[in-house]
Amino acid sequence: MKNTFEGYSYLRGIQFINKLNGWILLETENQLEYALLLTEDGGATWYKQSEFKNLRVYKVCFINKYIGWALLNENIWPYKNYKIFKTFDSGKTWHNSKKIVNKDCSFWKAVSCIHPDTVWLGGSYGNWPNTQGFIYKTENGGSSWDSTFVESIKNIKEIFFINNQTGWLIAEKKDENSITGSLNVLLFSSDGGNNWIPLYQQEEPINKILFNSKDIGWMLAEIYDDGPNVKQNIYFTSDGGKNWELKKSQPLTNIEFWQQKIFIDIDCPDIKNCWVVGSYGAIWKTVTSLKQQYPSPKAYFISDTTQGKAPFTVQFFDGSTGEVDSWQWDLGDGNTSDLENPTHTYLYGDTYSVSLKINGPGGINTFLRENFISVEGPQPNKINQHNQAIPKEFNLFPVFPNPFNDQTKINFSVPILTKITIHVFDISGRLVETLYNREVQPGYYSINWEANNLPSGIYFIKIQSNEFTKVQKCTLLK
Repeated sequence: MKNTFEGYSYLRGIQFINKLNGWILLETENQLEYALLLTEDGGATWYKQSEFKNLRVYKVCFINKYIGWALLNENIWPYKNYKIFKTFDSGKTWHNSKKIVNKDCSFWKAVSCIHPDTVWLGGSYGNWPNTQGFIYKTENGGSSWDSTFVESIKNIKEIFFINNQTGWLIAEKKDENSITGSLNVLLFSSDGGNNWIPLYQQEEPINKILFNSKDIGWMLAEIYDDGPNVKQNIYFTSDGGKNWELKKSQPLTNIEFWQQKIFIDIDCPDIKNCWVVGSYGAIWKTVTSLKQQYPSPKAYFISDTTQGKAPFTVQFFDGSTGEVDSWQWDLGDGNTSDLENPTHTYLYGDTYSVSLKINGPGGINTFLRENFISVEGPQPNKINQHNQAIPKEFNLFPVFPNPFNDQTKINFSVPILTKITIHVFDISGRLVETLYNREVQPGYYSINWEANNLPSGIYFIKIQSNEFTKVQKCTLLK
């Protein structure tokens, strides 16, 4: 399909995280402005998320629908002021995570991200043609970076990791026997990028690689004919990059090639759905007949804050990788959520552990952060267990005394392990206090309600669990 993006001449990149949600990176003809567009319907419609003016954007990398990274620099030659930016809202706003400590004569082109804290950058150092390929890696969200030189490599063009250990890169390798003095090579790492082994090489350019799993991957590469044409090819591998099968070939004349009417980028969120962008506004989508194979999902999350005073509101962000269909959050205070990025308010002072369980076609995975949220404030109301007998049914017994002055006692029974909430409402139905909101073991319990700050009137006490709800009326007289 052909798309027209007003004001922008070139498509520079594409990424999809599933068959519906994806981004494209656009560039003006003078390379002074870039724009990031989002689709939520598989590419049928696109919405502008952000613009970058007087900035050169090299790569945008998302780990889910909300969290992503962007590598850019000031659009002033010699393009040395590189920065890495981060977004938490699908690319609408970007936060400067770190100005990369840059060596003289170093250039960055490649980015790979797997979750909010771990990112790889690939590039070259030195004066052309005597350059050396090297990698920067952060595991703390960009606060610090470790560098690694890749032996015999001139320039790293693309880098792609599927987890903290397993990754590939495309690079140019010095070769005196080749016509151009170099070969394009595909390398593999199984230790997070510290060591690399060669898998595949050719003299013509290899422009893009991506992998769905350790075995399944895609590659964009060029082949030069004996005649005046260049062929741009899309390849598929099922053995981790050792062997490649041709899936599509696009012949181009030399004129078309130098006019950049070429394949620019490819992204396949799974083995069935693939998108390819061409520089002059063309987007191709294909659905293959190959059997779907999903990598195992890996749960991960972060939050916008971890310490504060009650009532303390926290925004959680899912950072999981892989195909995810559902989310199960345990927020540590008896509350749960099935939202992808929930917001929760902690009412009492305590330290809370938070966990996220994800479920997808590739399996189930859980991630736990112990003592993750620390809240200062009043302690929650305590319930008293009267005896060890196990009730046969749920019940809310009559409060006593009733009517009461300032304080009354609420008695209830719970026959199974469950989370209960006890709320107090006034005569208008307004919630005036939450007395309890936690998990309890089977037993008979009581809790005191101190209402000395409330005016006289009629109030309703509501106890609720997944299995039981009951409301009781009481009167406060002062």
